[in-house]
Amino acid sequence: MPESVQFLGRYDHCLDAKSRLILPAKLRPMFGNIAFLTRHHEFCIAVWREEEFKAELEKKQSLLSQDAGARNLVRAWSASVVEQDIDKQWRVLIPQELRKYARLQNELIVVGVIDHVEIWSPELWQEQVGVLEEQVL
Repeated sequence: MPESVQFLGRYDHCLDAKSRLILPAKLRPMFGNIAFLTRHHEFCIAVWREEEFKAELEKKQSLLSQDAGARNLVRAWSASVVEQDIDKQWRVLIPQELRKYARLQNELIVVGVIDHVEIWSPELWQEQVGVLEEQVL
């Protein structure tokens, strides 16, 4: 497995009948047998490899010495963490609580964001990033 990964690209996908996401083929080589799913910015779901998740935990731990507001953010984030197995068909179950948070129905957008993957509802993606996609960055 690569030491340093860079998740890139956008992939239009659907959940299967059991609320599982099939990881996009180009992202599969970077994952092992498990993924960590969390609530993330602007109502998306972040999907982390174990190595990057550990780095994210360190960032969150540093916030615990700050004020009560920062600690409460870490508590809420920590409570949302779900460790999921990736099966042999590269499927990952998206728990109901996370689907509700991210407003996921059947269709979704999977985006590589360098050190993690994000799962978006198409509507929220359009609100957050859609206009930028039409511009040259």
